Amino acid sequence: MKHDNNTIFILKGPDRVRKRPAVTFGSDDTEGVISVIKTLLDIFVTEAALGYSSGIDVNIHADDSISVRSYDRGFILDETIIDGKPAWYQDFCELYCGPRKLDEKYYFSLGVHHNDLYGQVETPMPKYQVDTDHGFDLCCVQYVSKFMHVEATRNGTKKVLDFEKGYSVSDLRKEPSAEPTSTFIHFLIDSDVFRDINFPVSEIVDFLRNVAITIPGVKCGISDERNNLSTTFLYPNGTEDYVSNISSTIPLPLFTNEMEAKGKDRYNYREYDAKVKIVFGFVKDFTNTLCLHNYRKLECGGYHLDAVKERLLHYINWEFIWDFRDDSSSNDEDNYYSRRRFELSFDDIKENIVLIIETNCTKYASDYVNATKKSIKNRMIADMAYDLISDDFGHYLKQNHDAIFSILKKCQDKK
Repeated sequence: MKHDNNTIFILKGPDRVRKRPAVTFGSDDTEGVISVIKTLLDIFVTEAALGYSSGIDVNIHADDSISVRSYDRGFILDETIIDGKPAWYQDFCELYCGPRKLDEKYYFSLGVHHNDLYGQVETPMPKYQVDTDHGFDLCCVQYVSKFMHVEATRNGTKKVLDFEKGYSVSDLRKEPSAEPTSTFIHFLIDSDVFRDINFPVSEIVDFLRNVAITIPGVKCGISDERNNLSTTFLYPNGTEDYVSNISSTIPLPLFTNEMEAKGKDRYNYREYDAKVKIVFGFVKDFTNTLCLHNYRKLECGGYHLDAVKERLLHYINWEFIWDFRDDSSSNDEDNYYSRRRFELSFDDIKENIVLIIETNCTKYASDYVNATKKSIKNRMIADMAYDLISDDFGHYLKQNHDAIFSILKKCQDKK
């Protein structure tokens, strides 16, 4: 077929996403459907991370529709008229509702941000979250939904909206309400957009568990009518409680450390803010290595995991290597080779440790390996993670020397 300018047409309105779902959500099958759900949940997760939400409940109904209630401040749903449309219309039906002045700040301000949906926060939003483009995300999810019903309860008033196949089908309705402030969204992902909307619930269960791990005190629940499944995650002390729940064989206190920093991955890259937290412990016959980036699991870790492994082994081998020698030769050369012989690798100890690394940075700065979102290669985050395994970790090893040695000796005996 011959193509010329007469065959070119511009996608407008909902078709910008509905005709090309893989461009926005990565796939037009169940993988894309899961991405749609997580994209919506990200909005509520940010509210929880800021301390303005006590929990998130997700219900998957028998007809594959999904309802989400976030116990937060409630969407504002502003009625200010912009270009003949109310502000809430810009949130749900316009992909790029950004600043009206084309200046040097336009690139950084493109899209509706978290504060536009919920209002200004009392304390400044962490710099590693400021670029959340939630208006864009919300609009994309609405575009690919067969229907979407929205309720926002705030200041004693419930505001209600309805959409179908990317278009608004009702005006904003208001009614008095004594319910607690919250945001409720019920939607059905359109089978005309995605080839298969019967997604596995395990992906969403894992996502909510990871949110509960990284945001202490936030209660995340999920119910699936299709599989008669219901579960809730709540970790008042975050990662430490999660580790205690998954293993009852922890003989030692956990080593934890965290930091925030600002910098670049390369001199000609944009500067960004990041936060890194590490939780490490020795356990008996149990293994769990988990990397969470912006509340999502990294299947393959990244440069920061490699840096932590290197630093951990340096301290562990330096502290215990002489205890593993099978001779006490005074010859320096013999000592050196004896020491090298009994150095432990990460594979040697991985079955007896728990290691959780939480990282956060602005989305534009998340440098993924091969754009798979399964592994990050941020140099600054790797350096931060490396620095977290410092002399404090050496002191931790010395304070628990005997118990750690008994675990490592078993690892060494297997070599």
